[in-house]
Amino acid sequence: MSEKEFENIVFKSARRLYSVAFRILRTKEDAEDAVQETYLKLWRMRTGLEQYDNIEALSVTIVRNHCLDIIRKRKPEIAACNDSVGLTSDAFPTPFEVIRGAETAETIESILDSMPSNYSEIIRMRDIEGQDYEQIAAALRQSVNNVRVTVSRARKMLRDEYRRVEYEECGYTKSAGKVL
Repeated sequence: MSEKEFENIVFKSARRLYSVAFRILRTKEDAEDAVQETYLKLWRMRTGLEQYDNIEALSVTIVRNHCLDIIRKRKPEIAACNDSVGLTSDAFPTPFEVIRGAETAETIESILDSMPSNYSEIIRMRDIEGQDYEQIAAALRQSVNNVRVTVSRARKMLRDEYRRVEYEECGYTKSAGKVL
């Protein structure tokens, strides 16, 4: 793949990649860096990009995974920094909130991994990557209405399973409603 072909294919998704990165990382500089890293990775993969049906979807997945890796690496730093400095402002999460957020993210990721693949894929596309219904429908070759129904069912399954896990962690039984 020539440099010009690469630019035509990959750079047209710049705005979308930045949007995904910014939504996850919350700072302009970090989002720009994540997009740049994505471009570098795609450039290294350029000889094999023809084998992918949807290079934009690949780009979004790469930037999302890169952003999540950044967040995973930062969590211990944020917790240590907030704890040592004693920050209690609402602008910064407390160490408990950071840990609880990480646990929630791990629980949701675990649930998504255990869900049927069509449900987990559609949740990731809609709620994590931020794709709209039309984009998902085109990528999955389904009608927009079918995508909407599947998203709704997948969210309900995710919500119900999350509640079940939370109840178990709190020591509640579903039938008795009492602490074990």
